[in-house]
Amino acid sequence: REEYPVDWACPWRDVLTALNLSSPLDGNHVVNTVTLGKMARMNMYLSFLDAVSDEIVYPSAADEADGSKASDFQRERIRREQVKDAIRGFPIQSTIQTNYGPMEPSVPLEHTDIASYVVGWLLNALRLTASTTIGDETVLTIAVRATATLKRYLSWIDLRLSTDRTLVHTILDGLGGASRGSSDDEDPTHRTMLAVECAYCLREIVDRGMGEQKKLALLTELDVFGVLCRFARLDVGNMAAATSDGRYNIDGKLD
Repeated sequence: REEYPVDWACPWRDVLTALNLSSPLDGNHVVNTVTLGKMARMNMYLSFLDAVSDEIVYPSAADEADGSKASDFQRERIRREQVKDAIRGFPIQSTIQTNYGPMEPSVPLEHTDIASYVVGWLLNALRLTASTTIGDETVLTIAVRATATLKRYLSWIDLRLSTDRTLVHTILDGLGGASRGSSDDEDPTHRTMLAVECAYCLREIVDRGMGEQKKLALLTELDVFGVLCRFARLDVGNMAAATSDGRYNIDGKLD
């Protein structure tokens, strides 16, 4: 937190490099297999992203009360806001001067650290691992965890990024894998857990602060209502099959 971005320009890129994981900017991040070794490295990067969220975005009450003086608490709060602004492409100099961040970012959205090394990487990890065969539950654990991590960032990143069409459609796709379940004592499948985390992500997007008319227009533009309507009409027992074999078309329109 103290080193970024002045003394440590891009920790996300450096951690990815150290873990031998590619980023969305590499151009070769799409692969067809996930080895056990790669799964372990992906889990490490997810732990890193969760740690960043814990320290910068959602510090615990104990951490908040750790400062012995009110001035220490204020300095820590301002520093966290500076880091969040820098991740989103705002110049750190302006943040220091105003304590509230500049009005406009100085870096194009697609080139910001949050887009390139956090949301972009999580989206690719989710698309890769969630597209695996139904029986490969081990790989699906990465999809579940990546979605849970994504949920922690959706509430404060740039609205254009959290409502990106590919991202939203991937989240909606993940809703379709929940199993029926035969008893209350049965453990949920990883597809079901993925659907739950995707539902949480969708809630974070819908809860973003905006006017009612703008929110309604956004939900309509992304065809969220159409997708949810289709899921409601599908037989629950066939929902996973409809998603996995391609019979469900995310871009279709309501009849």
